[in-house]
Amino acid sequence: MEDAAGNGTLEQFLKDNPDVTIEAEPARAPFTYGLNERVVLLSGEEGFVIGRAEHAEAMDSYFLRYVTAEGSLVESWWSENAILSLEEAKNAVRVPASQTT
Repeated sequence: MEDAAGNGTLEQFLKDNPDVTIEAEPARAPFTYGLNERVVLLSGEEGFVIGRAEHAEAMDSYFLRYVTAEGSLVESWWSENAILSLEEAKNAVRVPASQTT
């Protein structure tokens, strides 16, 4: 069975390959951070969420626009575990670098 473009359909592929299964993921919780939400990187730099990505085998990622400590405007992807909400950042305990080694 082929589609209008002459390609095999997914249904036919699955029929011809019974050992291949495709299972839908159950519904998941929404993203932790919203678009345009102001967030703080663990390094202390503040920025805004301008994009988000969901992954099947990794944690969610967020595309952030922020100003670095050196003053440069940057847009970059960050994993969710590298980001804090403003409220989380206010309550975070800061450990001086001299005490982390």
